[in-house]
Amino acid sequence: MNIKVPGIIREMVTNREAFRNELSIHTTENEIGIKLGKSLVNALLYGQNISTRKCFEEIGIPFEKAPNKLKRFHDAMNILVKQVVPKEDLEIAKARATEKKSHKPPRRLLFSALSDLTARVEEQKLIAGALTHSHLQLCTMVS
Repeated sequence: MNIKVPGIIREMVTNREAFRNELSIHTTENEIGIKLGKSLVNALLYGQNISTRKCFEEIGIPFEKAPNKLKRFHDAMNILVKQVVPKEDLEIAKARATEKKSHKPPRRLLFSALSDLTARVEEQKLIAGALTHSHLQLCTMVS
């Protein structure tokens, strides 16, 4: 799979803390603002809409229109999720929603499938790390 990662996504992943802090400046420059920045990014990563008020309500501050940087991140995630999620994963997400009698819109199903995909990738990283560690221990014992 050869997918060009949008700059805004690369920026968020490589400089997550600065990205969240910058978002907090649009609301308040304190711990609450940073918590809001983190909450907004996480909400978008899990398929929430850019106009979600839930993050604001959870920390008790008035809703504000999303800054342009967050809109660009939202738009990039909407494009990227369609490119990254395999059809099989989307089918599994649909089946799970049907089984739970949950009526998720197609966009939310995509993000649900993306969450499953990232969990599998994390699991594979852990397994690879454990295997590498075991191999190194074996090499040390042999030498």
